Amino acid sequence: VIDEYDLLQDALRQRPVYVIMGEIRGEEGRTLFDMMNTGHTTHTTFHASKPKEVIRRFTTAPINVPPSMFDALDIIVQQEKVNIEGKDARRVGEVVEVEEYNQSNNQFSMNDSYSWDRRTDEFLKEGRSNVLEDIRETNQWSKNELERELTQRKIVLAYLVKNNINTYAGVASTVQGYMAAKETVLGLIANNELRNRIGALHKMRNIDIDVDPKKEALIPRPK
Repeated sequence: VIDEYDLLQDALRQRPVYVIMGEIRGEEGRTLFDMMNTGHTTHTTFHASKPKEVIRRFTTAPINVPPSMFDALDIIVQQEKVNIEGKDARRVGEVVEVEEYNQSNNQFSMNDSYSWDRRTDEFLKEGRSNVLEDIRETNQWSKNELERELTQRKIVLAYLVKNNINTYAGVASTVQGYMAAKETVLGLIANNELRNRIGALHKMRNIDIDVDPKKEALIPRPK
């Protein structure tokens, strides 16, 4: 029997740049944190009621990740199923940054970066984001350059939502196209031409899209 633990062990031997794991339930959580602490960027899903509950469940049985290893974890995004105007919807309830573990008092320092206001259905910035500051310093951006980059990425995502572009090929082509040729993609959006030119993005250098249209058609798409 091949389980998620075996798959993670095999993935680590292949020296991946990114590791995306569907869900953590048991000992594979320790392996994932081993990968994070060796510098691999990882993403996963996990069932818990609150961000603090995520840490509690990870650091106790049956997963038992040592608290000191949580320094490798940057962000916990809590998603909720909610009711908006009588309809079921998904919302990001909180975006929390895990800053450090204090061994002397056995507590984690956490920073609430963003939250969702249930009354107005709006997302609110709670305070300073240390993760964004790290990104700014790594790229040697000024604060204005960071804000411009965030705004441009919001524009790209908003265009995808507005034009109902939600297939893997459509989203991946747009994102990879933006990373490879930002001004080209922003120009197509400004002229409202991106929707009709996504197929052409596949031919750009550094864009690698491998998708089976028949399998893609089986995936339900949110409206």
